[in-house]
Amino acid sequence: MNAAPAVLVLDDEELLRESLALYLETHGFAVLQAGSAEEALELLPDHPCRAAVVDIRLPGLTGLDFIARAHAAWPAMRFVVYTGSPGVRPGPELAAAGLGPDDIIAKPAAGLEILAAALRRVLGESGDAP
Repeated sequence: MNAAPAVLVLDDEELLRESLALYLETHGFAVLQAGSAEEALELLPDHPCRAAVVDIRLPGLTGLDFIARAHAAWPAMRFVVYTGSPGVRPGPELAAAGLGPDDIIAKPAAGLEILAAALRRVLGESGDAP
């Protein structure tokens, strides 16, 4: 049996972060939560994750800053941007971390299954199992 893929949920909105984490856990992911980019960067060395769901607007370091730093430290890590910021496009900093237009999902998503499917896709897994 394969181990559940470890993913980070990075969002400063606690209720949204916890709801998303619970949804992902019930769909076969092992979830690490962080409310700021700084917290996430402190947690990741001891709790490696294969992918992260990242909000852009965060207190302190932005989600873009987090992606750049996390990608530099863990090049194999994959990212899905989940943001309420309109107009986020995969510019050079996001493209360098492997993000494309399909990896940016607007809040609120029509359903959390969209995020789970995006995580499976960036992890290179089938849609049948996380």
